[in-house]
Amino acid sequence: TKYLKQYKILYPLYLVARFFHGVTSIYFGIQFSSDIDVGPGLHFGHIGSIVVHSRAKLGNFCTLFQNTTLGQNDNGEIPVLGDFVTVYAGAIVLGASEIGSYTRIGAQSLLFDFKCSGKCTIGGQPARILCSFGETGVGTEESQAAS
Repeated sequence: TKYLKQYKILYPLYLVARFFHGVTSIYFGIQFSSDIDVGPGLHFGHIGSIVVHSRAKLGNFCTLFQNTTLGQNDNGEIPVLGDFVTVYAGAIVLGASEIGSYTRIGAQSLLFDFKCSGKCTIGGQPARILCSFGETGVGTEESQAAS
C-alpha cells in the first residue's frame, strides 16, 4: 500500500486497501502495519493477538503463532528476524534483538535485546540458547557469557 499512496490517481485504491486492512486486523486479532518490511512467505500459524511493530524487520518465510509480540524497548530499538524464523505461541521479542536465520523461538520465551547468529533454538525467561544445529555452531548471546 505504500506504493499506492505515492500516486494521486491510485490514492482512492489506497484508502480502500487501508479500510480492508483495518477490518481484517480487527477480525483476526493481528496488529500488523501494511507498510512493514517483511520478506515473502510470512505465515501466521494461528490467528489471534499477534502484534508486530511497524518498523520491525522480518526475513523470508517467517512464521508467527498466536499471542506473539515483536516490539520496541525504552530506547526505541526494534527487533530484526532473519529468514525461516519461527516464533511460537506467547513469545515476546523486544528491543534490539537480532535473530539469525533458521531459528526457533520457544513458547512463552522473553527475548530482550537478544543477539543470535542463527541455526538454534531459543527458549526461557530470560531467553537463552537451548540447542544449536547446522554447520555454523552455537549462536552467541551477550548476556550468556556472564553465566
